[in-house]
Amino acid sequence: MINILKEYCNKKPGLLLFDPPTGSGKTHNVLQWIYENYKTHCIEGRKIFFITNLKKNLPYEELRNNFFSSENKLEDFDKYVTFLDSNSDCLINSFKEIDNSINDYFKNQAIYYKIKGIVNQIHKYQKKVGFSDFVASLKDDLRTNYEPDFRRKIEKFLKENYRNRQERIKAIQTDENLQWIGKLYPAVFTSKKKIFFLSIDKFYHKNSTLVEPSYSFLENDITKNAVIFIDEFDATKDNILKNIIEKGKNQRIDFIHLFTEVYWALRNNVFPQKFITHSEKREKLLEKGYSLKLDDIQERLLKMAEEIENDYKTNFSFKTLDINEEILNQRNLLFHDFQYHSVYRNDKKYIRLNENRFKKINEIIFEKNKPEGKNIVTLLNQIKGFVQYFSGIIKSIAENYQQIEMQDRQGNPNRAEFTFDSALSTVIEEFGLEPKYKNFLIDTILSEREKPKRKDNGKYQLNYDLSVYQQGFRYYDFVDDDSHQSKTKVFIYSFQNTPEKFILKLSEKAKVIGISATSRIQTVTGNYDISYFKRQLGDSFIELTEKERENLNGLFYSQSKYYNKIKIHPKWVDISDCEQEFKNLFEDEELSKSIINEIKSNNPKINDYLLRRYIKIGTVYKEFLLKDDIKGFLCLLNKEPKEYDTSLNLKILENIFSILVEDVTNTKELFIIKDEKGEEKYDIKNSFKIINSSDFDNKKQSFITKLEEGRKLFIISMYQTMGAGQNLQFIAPNPENLINVRDENLFDWNKENKTDFNAIYLDKPTHLIQKIDKNLNEEGFIRYLFQLEFLAQSGIISVKQLNSQVTAAFKFLLASFNTKKEIDSVNNGFLYQDSNIKQHFAKYIIQAIGRICRTNLKSSNIYIYADIELDGLICDFDVENNLVLNEFKALVNSSKKKQKSKNYSLLQFKNLADSTNRKINSHIRKFISNEWGWKEKKKEEWEALRQLCLRYPTLTKNQIQDKYLYRFLDLYIELPDEANQYSFNQKEDYADIKIEFDNSLPFKVSEDSARLKELLQIPSVEKYFKKEHWATSFKDGNYILPPELFNNIYKGALGEVVGKFIFEHHLDIALEELPLVHYELFDYKIPDSNIYIDFKHWKESTKISHKEQEQKIRNKVEIVKADKVFIINILSSSATDLIKSTDGKVIEIPYLWDSNTNVFNTQFIKEITANEVL
Repeated sequence: MINILKEYCNKKPGLLLFDPPTGSGKTHNVLQWIYENYKTHCIEGRKIFFITNLKKNLPYEELRNNFFSSENKLEDFDKYVTFLDSNSDCLINSFKEIDNSINDYFKNQAIYYKIKGIVNQIHKYQKKVGFSDFVASLKDDLRTNYEPDFRRKIEKFLKENYRNRQERIKAIQTDENLQWIGKLYPAVFTSKKKIFFLSIDKFYHKNSTLVEPSYSFLENDITKNAVIFIDEFDATKDNILKNIIEKGKNQRIDFIHLFTEVYWALRNNVFPQKFITHSEKREKLLEKGYSLKLDDIQERLLKMAEEIENDYKTNFSFKTLDINEEILNQRNLLFHDFQYHSVYRNDKKYIRLNENRFKKINEIIFEKNKPEGKNIVTLLNQIKGFVQYFSGIIKSIAENYQQIEMQDRQGNPNRAEFTFDSALSTVIEEFGLEPKYKNFLIDTILSEREKPKRKDNGKYQLNYDLSVYQQGFRYYDFVDDDSHQSKTKVFIYSFQNTPEKFILKLSEKAKVIGISATSRIQTVTGNYDISYFKRQLGDSFIELTEKERENLNGLFYSQSKYYNKIKIHPKWVDISDCEQEFKNLFEDEELSKSIINEIKSNNPKINDYLLRRYIKIGTVYKEFLLKDDIKGFLCLLNKEPKEYDTSLNLKILENIFSILVEDVTNTKELFIIKDEKGEEKYDIKNSFKIINSSDFDNKKQSFITKLEEGRKLFIISMYQTMGAGQNLQFIAPNPENLINVRDENLFDWNKENKTDFNAIYLDKPTHLIQKIDKNLNEEGFIRYLFQLEFLAQSGIISVKQLNSQVTAAFKFLLASFNTKKEIDSVNNGFLYQDSNIKQHFAKYIIQAIGRICRTNLKSSNIYIYADIELDGLICDFDVENNLVLNEFKALVNSSKKKQKSKNYSLLQFKNLADSTNRKINSHIRKFISNEWGWKEKKKEEWEALRQLCLRYPTLTKNQIQDKYLYRFLDLYIELPDEANQYSFNQKEDYADIKIEFDNSLPFKVSEDSARLKELLQIPSVEKYFKKEHWATSFKDGNYILPPELFNNIYKGALGEVVGKFIFEHHLDIALEELPLVHYELFDYKIPDSNIYIDFKHWKESTKISHKEQEQKIRNKVEIVKADKVFIINILSSSATDLIKSTDGKVIEIPYLWDSNTNVFNTQFIKEITANEVL
């Protein structure tokens, strides 16, 4: 294991998923690598990070005690290693210790006494029973109000008295009056440390060092070329997602008002000259044609904003018509990812805008039919496009401004550092925006992932990521309320970040080692999307070689060498007839009836599911009592038993336990203990403990102490409490009776003789997909949207299923606010029937069993009890080809429903094909609509896209790997098997398609459909294609162009390049490209003339409909001031007539090459020459 770490832990960015099973010593090996390599790796400012989802599991002390201390290097540990806690926890843990050292300047601040009082209260009550909510509220106040205020005062003091970071750190190190700051806030010394331990939550948020502006670990150079270990890797996705949801929920803004504020500032303010003065670096880039001129940037932005304002009268308020006056706080929602999916207002799907000049408002009208005129979607699209462009410009100005400031400060080393964050804040501040708008723009800018756009030779290169992970999603919330009765506010909830995007950005600048026994399990709802990382990172996604995996397998088998001495007992808990099972449980009909009556008295409406849960818990508790060798039993449930709960009542459960102990098994003597007076007393509560997240550490230590005393104990806990990474091992009271399963030649890290629980019950986990009902809140709704998007991205569900689920979830969210009547339950059972969810369940169960598989000292018998409903969900997990725990393997192998299912179904390929085509359709429409004209960058992308299609209509996996084409894959449809064609049908100009991977549908994406062979029959064309490295056939591949690119890009590009070749090489007619201002209005222009050429690659049946098309062409003719336009089709196999417009300005030539006779059409060549083309 250490050799693998030595091989891959280097400064080269990338991602390695490292998945040895739980208990295999991976943490020990990581710490060994850190200790042995930190001096050589951490040169040139490089750092090492160890991150996990639970900060209590950070092996900070283990590194100190087992490595640095044992080698007498504690001085180095203190110098180079730090644990970065949250700022508020730093106060809670260290304030009392440094209180007497705080100097009078800060003690005279009112905030000092507030913090002291809160910290004292927290310490006084946090270990007392019944005060958890009170302590939680104190901690929340400290985190959100008092600690930030106190920290800002320290920052202000340091900034006013010391000029830069170096001076501030030196003062804190040497000035006795300030040394307490470093003890209270260890983050002060971040720049001096080499090794960092912190939680994923801390790593996701900004690092406040007090001696410099706060920064994001992700964006700051501190993580550049770092080695970053992320323990319990897959579990961190949920942590990051929670942070993203919380931030997006709290950061909602009035989207239209943001635009009007920016527009007002552009119209009334003047940029400082320094904003538009080019830095030396920018001047060099401009000379190479790589950068944007800033001289007239304000005018350009203003012009774009004015177009929106003039078209939509954004100076008018917007007001929804036909609202229900009886309902307050009405909300109507519009969801958008790569397209607009769903609107909910009385099932009306469309929103029309009506400019009411008399009332001076823009009326928002919900309708069933698609509106002809203005609609809210086009307005929001234009504002979204403007905000994105504006954000890019602001980023560019800020980069330039930072560069100028750094130029100015180079001559004065005493000047403070000037970060990009400071430059960005400075530029946005000039617009005078409200803080919420300023924060929204800053997050928009910082969330963007930098993608290289140019090769070393300066040419533009494509780099596509059309996934939801990169693009995110948003929804617009139309709110009517009495507090703003005259207007409807259009709020945007924007989620531009995703967990995958965060990890990807990190892996593109640092070496990330994702450590977890379940890190490679393929489930997008329970893990990161591994296929996405592979696609985006290419060779930087590191997979162990076959030999390395064999070595890892060998190590695992050495670590479990003597497992054959252990008997693993898997047992499925199957409850069918509740009444009969209660009789079996209590072995007495009267006892059975009394318990059933008690349960029904507590909940008259109780259903069989809840009844079965009581029986299941009772059944495994009885097993715990009857088996003498079970000392520690972990019972994992979805729900905590509580005293007054109607669905799982603690008092009833205690009564069941009492009957089983006293009347059924006669095991009271096991639970007799001495009380405080030394008297022996029996209490059923001595037999079990309920462990929840409240005061978890103290409860955990309490039951571990009992187990270490040799007591028998039944622990009831919840999956959420006993999540990934929780360590439950305890010092064995009788290690001589246990079996050491490790090879005796391996290093023995278990010096304290710790052992594990030897029995576990696994209830079927619930709500792995967000539950949708009338209790749905905003956070749950957003989580469901994320889950749906993850599933659609991987092809598990279709775009149409996504749409229907979003609509249903909207209804439940609105019902949670407004509707008293019951509404139909959401139909989403299909989300629990695919390979993704089965892998998610398997991951959950593997992690749960991992709680009892931490050590090498095992009982001779291990008992795994599982809810029978889990059987069909984990039965087909491949335990032979995955390195899994022996206990999990035994459970799967005992399955009664053994079956094998495909991980990737044909339906998934079709779903992916549909969503890929839709995304590309949306992307191409941005070129075609082109609201603010062509820019050089867009032109370069368009031309590069055409070249890509011409060169690679199909792609093989070998081509992708050899030519490093991973960044193109979002433009292609993946085929279930190697092929070179498929069939499809389409509606709405290729926006809505249906695909079959055979010939059953009317249209084809194929070499024949493109008429490629016919084109290559034209003299010298095939030679020309080979010279340009364009495809001369559709070879069998794993990927192929989608209908949108095939029909609207590839076939058009074929027509243009072949047509131009014929003109220049056969007709000796030179053609020139159009200037940027006229780009793509027509294909080419004949030099020194006003004659324009537009090549087409039509079938013979295609003709210009003069009623529908002539006006469109004439508009283009008017723009370019053309004398004539030739619309020229390349191929035909039958003679057709030339078509002229009435004034002779538009001439349609039906073909240049007769593919039937293989000759040029001389009649039409004469027509061209007659128009003085030659």
